[in-house]
Amino acid sequence: MRNPRRRRLVIINSALALLIVAGGVATYLALRTPAKAETRAGVRTVAVAKGNVSATISASGTVTAAKILNVDFTAAGKINDVRVRAGQVVKAGDVLATLDTKVLQQNSNAAWAAVTSAKADLTAAQAATKVDASQVARAQSSLVSAEAKAEQADDALENSTLKAPSAGTLLAVNAEVGGSSSGGGTKTASTGTNAGTPLFQLTDLTNLQVRAAFTEADSLKVQVGQAVTVALNAAPGKPAPGKVATVDPTPTTQNSVVTYGVTVTFDQLPAEVRLGQSASITVVTGAKEGVLVVPTSAVRGSGNRASVTVVDAAGAQSSKAVQLGLQGDLYTEVTGGLTEGERIVLATTGGANPQPTTQRGNGASGRTR
Repeated sequence: MRNPRRRRLVIINSALALLIVAGGVATYLALRTPAKAETRAGVRTVAVAKGNVSATISASGTVTAAKILNVDFTAAGKINDVRVRAGQVVKAGDVLATLDTKVLQQNSNAAWAAVTSAKADLTAAQAATKVDASQVARAQSSLVSAEAKAEQADDALENSTLKAPSAGTLLAVNAEVGGSSSGGGTKTASTGTNAGTPLFQLTDLTNLQVRAAFTEADSLKVQVGQAVTVALNAAPGKPAPGKVATVDPTPTTQNSVVTYGVTVTFDQLPAEVRLGQSASITVVTGAKEGVLVVPTSAVRGSGNRASVTVVDAAGAQSSKAVQLGLQGDLYTEVTGGLTEGERIVLATTGGANPQPTTQRGNGASGRTR
């Protein structure tokens, strides 16, 4: 027969063991699960902590070529051969088109015949029985003019073959056999687009940039050399780093809106980039690390009237004036008025409040509750 007393001891010890195990599991889960945000009487608070702050501004832009060349013959004439097509990649010196040399040769012959005639006129004027100084001067002037035209005609004949001035891609080929050249020569398209219709348009597609327009207020924060993030609309989720290359010194006004143009260059050209694509650029105008920060949404007022609402250990709230440093998109630097660990009230916006982090950007260490 079993001892009843011993049986009771076994039961008691088993119960105690179960309690110990259950307590250990509860403790483990409590330590393993992070503290969740709490709302007390509808109030959310966050601890003032050290973290990183960055301020940015954004604008929309377009991918453009750094330089576009409008390529044409240096002389007027009839086109008798076109050897390239739009989109073709060419090397410097590649033949693009040729002019009909028959007419150009006729022009050259006629020009030199005029030179011969002008020389005869000058000789006659100088050999006259009574030399007329003014007539001699006119004859000399006519000879100089005739020689200049003859040289131009020879140049046109020699340049009847149009070659690529540099390596690149032909954006446009407007030359046609039987068409004509105006003889405008090769020029840089000042705005990255054509003025008129050139015979050929050439650019280097490995040297692309982004042109964007910033508002008057934002343009004051943009400086050459600032870091930029370029987001191509055609390649979401693939931001490309870059830098501010130039800021236009004069504004552009359209519909009473004043903006300043900004040119951004890529640190490394993305594989997805194409000429003419739409892009959004974000410029980092200020950044600080390891400073005392609070959520920007918790700050009321600005300048010397900035304040936050602090909460003491008993839950009592009071307004407190603060001095601000760099004001970021999500977090703002506090230079005075608060100490690390104090709790402040978060603004209620109906959405999720930003969770502080220690990652680079708009962040700070700490946790809301």
